[in-house]
Amino acid sequence: MKIASSFFAGLLAVFLLSACGQRQEEHAGEHGHEAHGHEAHGHEENGHEPVAQEIPRGPHKGRLFEQDGMGLEVTIFEDGVEPEFRVYPTLNDKPLDPKAINLTITLERLGATQIIRFSPKNDYLLGDQVVYEPHSFSVMLAARYQQKDYAFNYDQIEWRVVLTPEQVKAAGLEILKTGPAVLADEVELQGEIRVAPNSETVVLAPVAGVVISAPVSLGQSVKAGEVMATLESRELADIKRNYLEARERLRLAESTYQREAMLWKEKISAEQDYLAARSAKAEADINLASSRAGLMAFGLGDGELRALSLDQPGNLARLVLRAPRSGRVTTRALAPGQRVTPDSALFTIADLDQLVAVLSATPAQLEGLKPGQVATVAQVNGPVSSKGRVQIVSPQLSEASRAASIYVSLDNPATWKPGQFVKARITRTETPAAVTVSNESLQSFRDWTVVYAKYGDQFEVRPVRTGRRDAHRSEILEGLSAGQEYVGKNSFLLKADIGKSEAAHDH
Repeated sequence: MKIASSFFAGLLAVFLLSACGQRQEEHAGEHGHEAHGHEAHGHEENGHEPVAQEIPRGPHKGRLFEQDGMGLEVTIFEDGVEPEFRVYPTLNDKPLDPKAINLTITLERLGATQIIRFSPKNDYLLGDQVVYEPHSFSVMLAARYQQKDYAFNYDQIEWRVVLTPEQVKAAGLEILKTGPAVLADEVELQGEIRVAPNSETVVLAPVAGVVISAPVSLGQSVKAGEVMATLESRELADIKRNYLEARERLRLAESTYQREAMLWKEKISAEQDYLAARSAKAEADINLASSRAGLMAFGLGDGELRALSLDQPGNLARLVLRAPRSGRVTTRALAPGQRVTPDSALFTIADLDQLVAVLSATPAQLEGLKPGQVATVAQVNGPVSSKGRVQIVSPQLSEASRAASIYVSLDNPATWKPGQFVKARITRTETPAAVTVSNESLQSFRDWTVVYAKYGDQFEVRPVRTGRRDAHRSEILEGLSAGQEYVGKNSFLLKADIGKSEAAHDH
């Protein structure tokens, strides 16, 4: 049975692809853009039927139209810019000032008309609109030069197939219409309870030393400025001694400077002596400021610096660590007599009144999540639950898990403890969308997301810009209008056929 089913599917695909032979080749433009099989018609003023003819190429590789010596070379330029028409006018095969030409191009697309007007730029006429994809249309040029009207047209068809109703049915193509819908769904994520960002602080050892005392215990509440530990450090003693020496040198340098300034003013001493004293004072100022900044980085305040004295050498090695913020001590990693190294984590202080649920979201789950959305947070394998709101959606993925963190604030944080595992359901915004398509209709084509639009018995690639989506439908922001017929299920069959022409497409 499986063999028979596969054989039938193969025959169906061959039938569909062989039926799609009424596709014309790609458009022409600048920079190697080629077109095959397009026809051009020069509209004569005597009213005779236009005659199909080969379209010659101009020096810019564009289509060249000529009548009574006046020529227009039509290109679609897209090197570093959005596709745009550039038309080069000539007179008797020589460049013609574009300011002398009034030109309009009308594009008749499937289901739409685009009118492009032109203005002179450099040696060509530049269209005032982007020639949006697909470049599949009938082109009508209307030009006026020296009180005479000229008209040319040609067809440029690409990424289009023709199917009869019978062929559509045999291929199993689902024909739908774009329309409004309410896009909404819930996403379930898992994570844990943590202290809110910026609500905890790690207290580090600023220097190497030995713990003399640590009066604060694990779980204790502390206030900002409260003593947490006392260290004894030889390195700190040396830094304090250098500070005291720098302070004394500055005192002497200031005294010398004042004396030399007075002597120089009274012309008793040379100016050189005065300048040397001023330089020595400036150097002493810098040295003292540097030593002072180093000590303040260890947490010493102005009062402690003023109290330093070489008469009490025992105090030079002592460093008092104070709580940088109020909160609860959630980690404690020291004991009296313990030797610590610089940047050792000694305590963590956290504000346990500010807890959040930190959830993990894959890239697919991230879509539609934003701050302010309502979330229901529940304990894993437990009865506790509460409401909250999305607070932060992380802008980047974790390198380890390839997932983003979602922070949900909690209405009753006292119910929770840091470290509890939780799950949460977040309701994404339920808002109506004016134009939507089924998710099955969306395909990738070149660098675009596309839908295969239906116009009678013709099917054409339509690049679209999508917006919100749920499990079944996607919002269309650009590319399709409301009420447009398109292919839903099995649209990949059209992609397979139209994609064959892409190999020859010099876009």
